[in-house]
Amino acid sequence: MTYSCTLPRFLSDTSDHRMTILQDDGANRHIRFSKSNSSTYRFDLHTWPGFLCITGDCGSYVFSRLYDMFEFFDHSKRDPHDINPSYWGQKLESIDKNGGYKSFSRDKFQALVKEHFADFEFDDKAHRRAVKAALKSEDWGGNIESMDEAYRFFDHIDLDANPYGTWDGSNFRIDELWDHDLDEFTFRYIWCCRAIRWGIRQYRLGGDRFDRQAKLDASILTGAL
Repeated sequence: MTYSCTLPRFLSDTSDHRMTILQDDGANRHIRFSKSNSSTYRFDLHTWPGFLCITGDCGSYVFSRLYDMFEFFDHSKRDPHDINPSYWGQKLESIDKNGGYKSFSRDKFQALVKEHFADFEFDDKAHRRAVKAALKSEDWGGNIESMDEAYRFFDHIDLDANPYGTWDGSNFRIDELWDHDLDEFTFRYIWCCRAIRWGIRQYRLGGDRFDRQAKLDASILTGAL
């Protein structure tokens, strides 16, 4: 699945990060990842029994599931970069006030509008041309940023395409729009999911193996893998 924060983007943001262990006492940990102690893309992983909290430049999120949350997130031994944001999101206890968890997807809405246009039963060819022209003038809904705007968008299209009531069946509205999943995970949430997975991997490796993982990340970043 393609996410708003791609793996190469995350690896680029953290390419020079190093790990500092501030606390490591069983399920109680505080681990910092940063470049020369800079705040840019810095993040901290905090764990205590039953919880994991990530804080830093790209947001703060708290998850709860297992006694040791490193065990919860360190689920895949084959792919050190594998993330499961949907399932992990079910375990969220606190969500970053700026980054959020999910947001309205303009791409999904635009795709839905185009699909609806292809399936819609127009009164005649002139009606179809009028609606298509109205949709194209609005980039097929590509600038819509919320569900409320989406509903108003259809009112606008109908009025634009049929100002004089020429066509009886001119209501281009999508019925039960709220039933469609038009949300996507936010960039910050995905970035933090990648940071958690990557950070735990660094903690598990340490030492020379940490350097080997850094070389693997660099290969992915340059497209060699």
